[in-house]
Amino acid sequence: MSVWVWRIPTVMLREECHSMDLLNRPLRTALRVLCLIGLTGMAAVAQAGTFTGNNLTIDIGSNGALGPISYNSGDGVAVNYVLAGGYAFSVGVNGSSAATQFGDPANPFNFTLTDTGSGNTLSALLQGNFSGLDISRTVTFDTNSSFLAITTTFTNTTSATLNNIAFLDSLNPDPGVDQGLSNPFGTTNDVVSALGLNNLVTAGDIGGARSIGLGTVGAGAFASVLGAFPGLNPYDYLSTVDPDGAIDDLSLNLAYGLGALDAGQSVSRTTFVAFGTTPGAVQSTFAAATVPEPASTLGLLVLGASGWAARRKKKN
Repeated sequence: MSVWVWRIPTVMLREECHSMDLLNRPLRTALRVLCLIGLTGMAAVAQAGTFTGNNLTIDIGSNGALGPISYNSGDGVAVNYVLAGGYAFSVGVNGSSAATQFGDPANPFNFTLTDTGSGNTLSALLQGNFSGLDISRTVTFDTNSSFLAITTTFTNTTSATLNNIAFLDSLNPDPGVDQGLSNPFGTTNDVVSALGLNNLVTAGDIGGARSIGLGTVGAGAFASVLGAFPGLNPYDYLSTVDPDGAIDDLSLNLAYGLGALDAGQSVSRTTFVAFGTTPGAVQSTFAAATVPEPASTLGLLVLGASGWAARRKKKN
């Protein structure tokens, strides 16, 4: 059966795997294993660079997709959070979209990768384009960091206004697989308000030892927990979906609706991927997040400790 999955054309494999969301949970889990086998077989052809710190190790594909991502929480054991097929980045312009996914060698944004790290900062620059937009993605983290920052910049290179620009960072965390947990794909999933309304989404393994979160600072972002596999169309995720801590095999999504961009203009947004032993630890990591810049002093985001302590969870 694994051979059959391996031989499915790439586009068909992505579509079939995403259709699993319509199935009941036991069947969906079984089919997800088969999809992982197929996507793992394709993953090797996409790897471009590996960036290793004391806590984090991140592979970045030649198509700009992240994965695997391993994190050592301090117990000396590095656990992979992102299996093949478990991460996707998608962009929409004027209602049309494209996506790059870990395990799929397709490179719709024509990304090239450059190692821009220096000293204790690991950094990679991805440069590409889509429908009149220049796309720049900088992935940075410190050697001792428990988070990474992904800054995405779009520049309109046309002579006209580009409308309805959106993008999505989406991942399905599976830290329970490396740990051999009885429910390896299940996580507790929640959307919380940290530095803004519903702008941080977290997932923790059933064993209570490994957690992850996607977050951002500023308006125009939507955090959600939705879909067994990462999303491939940002327009489908421009709303908040919060399971309030429910246990399931679902993806964490952070979508940005950027609106219109005039000719020659640029816009940037930063997604933080934070790690910790528990969802609460992830929130603390996110609160203390800094943005590493190669060849410069690390700059702390404006995060007041007293303001963080006063924040509480809010729902729409």
